[in-house]
Amino acid sequence: MQKRYLLPKVASRSIVRMRKNFLVLLLCLSFVRCESRRVTDYGDYLVQDYVDIDASIPWAEENSGLFEGDIVIDEDTERYLTGGEIMSRDAVVSPILYWPKGVIYYMFDEKLEPLKIDIIKRGIHHLKERTCIKFVHIPKNNTRHKSYVRFFSGNGCYSRVGRDPTDVEQTISIGDGCERIGTVVHEIMHALGFFHEHTRPDRDKYIKIDWTNIEEEHSRNFQKYPRDLGSSFGKPYDYDSVMHYSRFAFSKDLDVPTIIPADGEASIGQRLGLSYYDREEINTLYRCHEDCVDKMSPYKCIGRSILGGCESPRFQEMMIESCPKTCKFCGE
Repeated sequence: MQKRYLLPKVASRSIVRMRKNFLVLLLCLSFVRCESRRVTDYGDYLVQDYVDIDASIPWAEENSGLFEGDIVIDEDTERYLTGGEIMSRDAVVSPILYWPKGVIYYMFDEKLEPLKIDIIKRGIHHLKERTCIKFVHIPKNNTRHKSYVRFFSGNGCYSRVGRDPTDVEQTISIGDGCERIGTVVHEIMHALGFFHEHTRPDRDKYIKIDWTNIEEEHSRNFQKYPRDLGSSFGKPYDYDSVMHYSRFAFSKDLDVPTIIPADGEASIGQRLGLSYYDREEINTLYRCHEDCVDKMSPYKCIGRSILGGCESPRFQEMMIESCPKTCKFCGE
């Protein structure tokens, strides 16, 4: 008689769980086309954060009534970007300001719900793993840092583009309906200095805009504007970018797309995470691969890393300055 071997209950449950996770992954991947372009680097977030990127459902990013749906901007800068006349005599439109040394100091609003805090932390982790951007959490009674980001829950998802030139607190809203890692990454990329992909001056080679299906008050959201405030660093147009609008953005008729990719197989508007070229643009803009060396001896940097200095809020600023390579703050 053949012997039967029974697995321990814990092991058998693990196998069942693994099978379920595998089936969920297959189900998720069945909705995602395999394409010949660069594979998007979503990391661990593919299954739990999958959404129908072409779904004709108004997004929270579109509901704030702001410039392009989710950008905080002053009137003169908006006129400049859209080719209008700057009305204020003393208005000076400066280049987008970036974060010195790629360091963003941030805090959470005291009224922010735990769920949103968790999603924001995961979005920050997603960026930290793939770029050299450093995020340093600061206390709510901060008096040391003038430029910092406060995450809060406003009416939708939005941010300004770049660092506020007046060196004051700036906000990123992760409101109701914004609880996706890719949406957090999208808004942080605005704060880092990035615009929407569809506003590139060369976009007409890659997408067609159906102006007849856009409400008149939202037509400004589809204008191209000069790129002297930004750059694509020679990277190709990126359908996969987390900064791209969806097919049905600001549609009058939710069954008819407003953006039609020239590549009929392309999916646009994903909010899963950074694409390959999103990551490359961040790392190029913030010079992630230049001069990333430890200023302390390997002995000291490794020792402090082992003691948790790279992750410690108390010592992280010092480690960013002294041991960026050991702490893997340099990006990929």
